[in-house]
Amino acid sequence: MTAVSVQPSRRLAGLRRRWTKAFVVGELVGFLPPAITGATLAAIAASGRWVWVTAGAWLIGVLIPVVALSAAPNGWPLWIHAGIGVVAAVAMGVTVGGLTGRTLERLLDS
Repeated sequence: MTAVSVQPSRRLAGLRRRWTKAFVVGELVGFLPPAITGATLAAIAASGRWVWVTAGAWLIGVLIPVVALSAAPNGWPLWIHAGIGVVAAVAMGVTVGGLTGRTLERLLDS
């Protein structure tokens, strides 16, 4: 009986390691571009506005999929929810990219 209970825990331990690695890599990939941009803007003494614009852009951007998926009734087919999710994700990316990109361009030009 102990052999049966040991096997699932080994599989779970392997799964935890893979998920932990994926999480760490994802966090690094998500952290590095803003950190590099922030360091660059700090070097030109313009980081104060960048922080507020980035925070606001992400707040607005994250609200888009939340509101879009919340508005879809649960009884609708899965493929409609998936489509709404994809469209909302693209809208989020365009919104965040547009707001932060325009601000970054203005800060670097000044």
